[in-house]
Amino acid sequence: MEKREENQNFEEWEAYREKQMKEQKWQEKARKRMNIFSKILAIFSKTVATSAIGIALTVIVVAFVTIYALIYIATPKNVLKSLEELYRGEKFEIIEDFGAKDANSRGLYIVAPKKNKNIQFKMLNTTQVRSDNDYSAQRTKYYIEHCEDQELLQDVQIEESSITYKGIEFLHYTVWIELEAYSEIEETTEKAYKLAKYLHAKDPKMFEGISINAKNFMSLISVRCDTEKSLEEEIYSVKYEYIEQLHEAIKNPALSYDANNEQELQEIGQEEIDTIWKPKYLQLVINGKETIGKAMYHLEDKQYYLANMTNFLKQFDEIEIVKMDMFSGDIKKIKYKDKMFAIEKGKHKGKDKSDVIYMEEDLDTIFNKFHANVVYDYDHDKVYLTM
Repeated sequence: MEKREENQNFEEWEAYREKQMKEQKWQEKARKRMNIFSKILAIFSKTVATSAIGIALTVIVVAFVTIYALIYIATPKNVLKSLEELYRGEKFEIIEDFGAKDANSRGLYIVAPKKNKNIQFKMLNTTQVRSDNDYSAQRTKYYIEHCEDQELLQDVQIEESSITYKGIEFLHYTVWIELEAYSEIEETTEKAYKLAKYLHAKDPKMFEGISINAKNFMSLISVRCDTEKSLEEEIYSVKYEYIEQLHEAIKNPALSYDANNEQELQEIGQEEIDTIWKPKYLQLVINGKETIGKAMYHLEDKQYYLANMTNFLKQFDEIEIVKMDMFSGDIKKIKYKDKMFAIEKGKHKGKDKSDVIYMEEDLDTIFNKFHANVVYDYDHDKVYLTM
């Protein structure tokens, strides 16, 4: 049980990842709106605040922007619309509105999906910034408890608890399969994969995951119900994460329940490790100088990608920043060795252009456009770039 409690934060992220990502996107839009207001206000202040009338106008504008922001943030979202956005177009209906009976319970609802009113859940909807619900947990619980193929639940473990917010208890429901050793990864992953596919067949909008928990570590990885990976790709992901956690536990023993991590790596064998694993993060060393930048390994295409393109480009004295977005701060154009480069979002589509740097290009592609010398040092988790 102690191990399960330590895993709670990880499991919450897996269960509510879709919800959080949408909330974060909304908050980012709100921040950009306020950033635009602030910059307009700054420009306005510089042009008119030199006179008494200008100062008075500035005070009025500041008050207006502040009041607007406070009212907008404090206004509850449309309950059904916000749920529909969070849960991939799912249609819901309110079963009970507690605020209609008690003003102190305003914003608390019992809601159910229209296609299955047996799945009822709580929704606390108080402001534009935050709303909480336990639909994800209640949905997973319902389909697990009504599973028609009991063989799928062999070796499956469940923990049911609650998370409290503003005095309201929301269901926390964790489903996992224990992994005893690296040699069991293929069998264990197949069990999780089959259960995830079964749940997705029952509800194609499900995105929750079946966790695979290594005996010696915190939660390892989750096979999502909406996975588009093949079983072989999921097995590769679990093997990678297992080896990654062994390496991390050697550097920081507090991350592991077992002191024999080096011995287990030896038992896995160097040939297997070299086939499966590269460090998840590499420190960027530019022209001999360590930077705060990092490159992250993506399992999908086995390439490294920059965590933050803007910070990366600012590390180079040799790169001249020609154009930046005044509101977002994103770099739009740079100059390097008398050559201009446009910076664009996403990945290239169609024919790649040598004078365009795409923010989601892999590290090698970006370095090649700069004609840079690159050396990967996996033993020390670093990548050296010389320009």
